[in-house]
Amino acid sequence: MKIWKSKIFLRICITQLAIILILFGLLFYLSSLIISTNSEVYNQGVMSTYSAVRDFQKTLLPIGLAFIGVSMFIMIYTAARVLKPLSQLCSAIDTIAKGNFEERVDVSNRKTETELLATRFNELIDQIQDFRTNLLKNEEQVRKQKEFLQKVINHNPNAIYAMDSEGRHTLVNKAYADFFHVIPEEMVGKKEEEFNPIRIQTQTFLKENQQVINTLEELETEVSIFDPNGKQYWLDVVKVPIIGDEEEETQVLCVATDITERKEQEEKIRFHAYHDDLTNLPNRKMFFKRLEEELEDAKEKQEILAVLFLDLDGFKQVNDTFGHNVGDRLLQVISERIGSCIREKDTVFRLGGDEFTVILQNIEDKHVAAESAKSMMDMLTKPYEIEGNTFVMTTSIGISIYPDNGLDSSSLTKYADMAMYQGKQQGKNTYRFYTTDMESDITNNIRLKMELRNALEKNQFFIHYQPKVSLESEQIEGVEALLRWEHEELGLVSPNEFIPVIEETGMIHAIGEWILKTVCTQHKVWRDQGYPTLKVAVNLSPIQLKDPDIIEKITDILQETNMEPEWLEFEITETSLIENQKEATKILKKLRKMGIRIAIDDFGTGYSSLHLLKRLPVDILKIDRAFIQDNDDHAILESILEMAKKLQLTVVAEGVETKEQLDYLKDQYCQEAQGFFISHPLSKEKFESFVNAQLSREKSKYLKIC
Repeated sequence: MKIWKSKIFLRICITQLAIILILFGLLFYLSSLIISTNSEVYNQGVMSTYSAVRDFQKTLLPIGLAFIGVSMFIMIYTAARVLKPLSQLCSAIDTIAKGNFEERVDVSNRKTETELLATRFNELIDQIQDFRTNLLKNEEQVRKQKEFLQKVINHNPNAIYAMDSEGRHTLVNKAYADFFHVIPEEMVGKKEEEFNPIRIQTQTFLKENQQVINTLEELETEVSIFDPNGKQYWLDVVKVPIIGDEEEETQVLCVATDITERKEQEEKIRFHAYHDDLTNLPNRKMFFKRLEEELEDAKEKQEILAVLFLDLDGFKQVNDTFGHNVGDRLLQVISERIGSCIREKDTVFRLGGDEFTVILQNIEDKHVAAESAKSMMDMLTKPYEIEGNTFVMTTSIGISIYPDNGLDSSSLTKYADMAMYQGKQQGKNTYRFYTTDMESDITNNIRLKMELRNALEKNQFFIHYQPKVSLESEQIEGVEALLRWEHEELGLVSPNEFIPVIEETGMIHAIGEWILKTVCTQHKVWRDQGYPTLKVAVNLSPIQLKDPDIIEKITDILQETNMEPEWLEFEITETSLIENQKEATKILKKLRKMGIRIAIDDFGTGYSSLHLLKRLPVDILKIDRAFIQDNDDHAILESILEMAKKLQLTVVAEGVETKEQLDYLKDQYCQEAQGFFISHPLSKEKFESFVNAQLSREKSKYLKIC
């Protein structure tokens, strides 16, 4: 800014000029007053004085003008000198206001207040420039951090997205956008329903998000979504609240892990758990599950239902003569023929071997079941051409009717089975309805109940011990305690016969306590005798898990026998965990807290997903013998072992009967094994001999090494 263009400069000059003019005018006025006052003297003849004044006025005008000129020069010079720093200051302010913070005021000395002000101004601008530089650096760092964070989010393999309370996406990464074949920018600001056409699902997701926002509590859930091509994906989604500032609303941050592969693997395991590998028909497990469901439906609708039990006549002879490949192919064709004889709403099952069952829903009367049985018999007696061989097969069929013959699945199945054997005894290739004169098995069941009530008092129960060995060291690691019953007249009764009875009658509570006390006492004896301390496994019945006092009873027995909990394992069937998950989990957590290890027995026969297992208090998986003995297909076994590995569970293989099976397991994720190849269940004395023999072998090996 030029000094002479400064308003302050002009004001100062005008003000000083006005003052000079006023002084000059005042001086001229005084001289005129003198002349006016002395006019009388003039009249009186004092002419000399008047002339002198008049001369003074004439002289005063040029002197005044000269004075004004000199004064103006001095004023301009002084004002310019005074206002120069101020002008520079104003100019610097204008330049800085335009964004140029390099401008400074030139200060030669600090004698005037204006120059001191300019100096302070320069110092202030230096501080502002330093602050601005730091601010720009911080902004750059923040920008880089945001870019890095965005890269981290976009390159994260998990789907990450955030939503507000109305369901609008506020953040989307590439992994999540890929599910819908779009880019993240296309999803931000839009609601989920614009990409997910399943209205009910989006409403459910929105309610979950609002729940997280309102409660400020984390939520984990498994969901399925479909891409634009209809492909299904499964996601494990963890939703957490993101609390905003005062002016920002709380949002929900979602981190979704793609578990599609795991779900497909679980579905494969589930399918094989509920279906027969050879025929792809539903298996025994599915039969009882479906029958329970159909019975509930029939009871509610007051409908009639029939169960058909089929057993092929002479199939074993075909298998033995022509080999298993021909036998397997024959079973496949037979399963297809049975399926062609039933209505769409009915179901065929393969129980195992050459046994099949059929559930006929909502039939008018027993004659419908008879006609279905005749149709199956006619179809199955037609010749079979397999690998150049011609076969003729027949079948025997037993039929039970709901509600006439029974109200539960086990009774109806048993009665149909009894009727089928009646047909076989009467010449085969026929069908029979269950009648009350087929009650011999029921009579036996009643006798078992009566005899079992006194078995404990008569000391007819005893324990056998089956060793479990480490696959790495081949040393005995533990032992499973197994209940046996020898009746004075019936002889040695199979556990498959009497254990269901003691569970049905509730005697399992007293007998279970006796088992645990006996095993713990024996364990203490072996330790006192110097035997290696081994982990001992005891089966815990699903019925016992429903006992509210089970924890107290176990604690009392451990204290009474001085049994340390860390040497005790409880084996729970997979089915009992699934059917009574909530209550069973509470009990198992308490047992585990005591130091007792928990094992899932016969794993693979039910359906435990990875999602379920990781929430259960489980230490050990015992693989069912069926998967160990299936030499043709290890896919299911390897899937189960992979699941156990992910959960870091100890794996015990049951039913190892050959060296080939043992060698195969050594190469897998499997720590322990038990089975007839290692040892049959042994009495107390024989088990001690087994342990002593192993100790002797180890001692011999040690001496040879030495």
